Amino acid sequence: MPNVRSNEQTFHVLDIGCGINKHPGAIGLDRSLNTRADIIADLDRFPYPLRDSSFREVRAIHVIEHVSDVIRMMEEVHRLLTPGGRVFIVTPHYTDFSSFCDPTHRWHLN
Repeated sequence: MPNVRSNEQTFHVLDIGCGINKHPGAIGLDRSLNTRADIIADLDRFPYPLRDSSFREVRAIHVIEHVSDVIRMMEEVHRLLTPGGRVFIVTPHYTDFSSFCDPTHRWHLN
């Protein structure tokens, strides 16, 4: 894939932390090579290698609980969204046992 930062096109969906279940038609961003990601990057290093206002929707499904700085990640999501864009975040609720099952969870959110 070409460097998205220099591409002037606006994309529909960015799937941050896509893993192997990347949202159909989305551009996947993940830190692992063993995924369906189009872009490999450390999700704790900012900025992500994408240009401002590149996406109409950003998805982060079961990833925000793994990042080191939730606020900084949300600022980055805001930077990547077009005006009026949508954010879709899913995370285990802190009261659910699944929030504590994974030792890589840094945050327990609601």
